[in-house]
Amino acid sequence: MELSKFQAEINSLKSRENFKFTKLHEKRLVVMEVTYKLINEVLNELHRYVNPLKMLEQGKNFVENDNILQDIFLKKHSEFTTHYINNRFYFDTETKKIIDNYLSDVREAYDLYNEQHSFRQMGERPDR
Repeated sequence: MELSKFQAEINSLKSRENFKFTKLHEKRLVVMEVTYKLINEVLNELHRYVNPLKMLEQGKNFVENDNILQDIFLKKHSEFTTHYINNRFYFDTETKKIIDNYLSDVREAYDLYNEQHSFRQMGERPDR
């Protein structure tokens, strides 16, 4: 009798652990989906911002248009960064390395273009 009671208790614990694992896995899939979406949105906004052949909004000059595109990019990048920091728990070590490298590359691309943008705002022509 005690053996069957013990076995039932083990099965109950096992079921609860499986349930927790399933819920964790479901949450991880949602986090991965949102992460993928945000990465694509950040890359699209970065591309719009640094693209040398961009369309100007009607009534805007190049610098004003660049300021708008910069703000859009920075907001989207901030949204992704906040999401990633808040959800790093759900990523394995290799994925964290990939995303950290991605963030570094995005920062480098942004910094290079933003330097030129700053010169244009001051009325100077950048060398690059």
